[in-house]
Amino acid sequence: MPNTSLEILLVDDDASIRRATGKVLKSLGYKNVYLAENGREAFDSLKRRRVDLVLSDMNVPEMSGMELLRSIRNDEDLRDTRFIFISADENPARIEVAFKAGADGYVFKPFEAEELHKTILELFP
Repeated sequence: MPNTSLEILLVDDDASIRRATGKVLKSLGYKNVYLAENGREAFDSLKRRRVDLVLSDMNVPEMSGMELLRSIRNDEDLRDTRFIFISADENPARIEVAFKAGADGYVFKPFEAEELHKTILELFP
């Protein structure tokens, strides 16, 4: 059973992917899902409302997912926020850089709901 009180920020520039992933999260029991269409909007949102988990595409405009992750890890108030990439980018070198920068997980698009759920539950048992 998931921790349904988790606050999750979902970042993707594709509105249909945001909606679909948001529906998947809600179907898994996560009630508090917030959406952002780019990294800058996500970071500004995090400064106003702390969340437990950020789910971000690697390639989003204005501030890439990697830049967003680094900004979070460099911010004293946000650095402990859990961060999972959801991306179609399967380049091993970029994935390694993501983990070295502080990513807590990486899920490949397209993904199955259970795969995403399992990754979240590893961080929030």
